[in-house]
Formats: sequence, structure tokens, C-alpha cells
Amino acid sequence: MNKYQDKKILILGGGTSTLDVQWENLDYDYLWTCNEFYLEPKVYSQNIDLYLLSYTADLTNTLLRKKLKGSNTTVLFENTHYRGKQDTDQFKAFEKYIDIPIIGGNLCSITKTDSPAAKSGAAFRLIYAALHSNANVIYFSGFDGFNKEFSNIHAFTKH
Repeated sequence: MNKYQDKKILILGGGTSTLDVQWENLDYDYLWTCNEFYLEPKVYSQNIDLYLLSYTADLTNTLLRKKLKGSNTTVLFENTHYRGKQDTDQFKAFEKYIDIPIIGGNLCSITKTDSPAAKSGAAFRLIYAALHSNANVIYFSGFDGFNKEFSNIHAFTKH
């Protein structure tokens, strides 16, 4: 986390605001994202510094594989949220293909409990982790969840 000290981090989650806000105009040093970011061209086209791999991510997806293969992206998964998928042959083949290590553990202390924060979305946990990085500025978009009617669109999956 030392490399983020006094830097600007942009965190992009799957909430609707990732589609609605012009975050591309921000001056940032590092971009963090999560889940199925690779399905949204605006996010996919960016240089991803940190990627929080979700249980729902399709490890056979060509776009995801192409984006990560040999990249400098830090790829993480959270033991609490990954449900043992890291022990599957598919996960091992994915890690071998992208040729970068995937780091497992707990993103931050809130993932170690059954608190509402631990059960929140990946974007919230990334924001929480960024708060502990000594970054100078933390921007985020896509932290907005679904509305009461579930009528707003997910930025990545379009559901």
C-alpha cells in the first residue's frame, strides 16, 4: 500500500453512476475496480492498477483474460467472499494463463466479520481499503446500489 501514499485513487464499482458520471475527466494516479469491469468498455479501456476479483467473474471470459495477461495489475480475491473458488481447476488455469499471481486474503479488516460493512459490495470494500492507503485523494463512482424498484442498470453486467 505504500505506493499509494499521497497519490490519487479512482475506484469504479458496478453502480449506475459509473455510466453516468464523467470520471474520465478526473486527474488520478491509480484506478481500482472489481467484479465484471471487463464488460463495460469505458472501464475496460483504462489502465487497471488493482482488480478485486469476484466470485461471479467469468474466469473463461476472453476480455478478462486478455486484459490481465502479463499486465502489472494487482489481482486480489477475498477469502470471505470467494467461496473456495480459488481451489478449483478453473481458477488455477486462469492464474496460469494470465501469468500474474492472484493474491488471496482479506482486503481490509471489515471482511473478517459479519458486520453489514463486510456484507456490502466490493466497491465499498475497495473504498474502505483506500482509506487506509494514505492516498491524498480518493475518487469513487459506481458505489450506488440498486434503487427500491431495481430499475437502475448495473454498469458492468447491464442487469
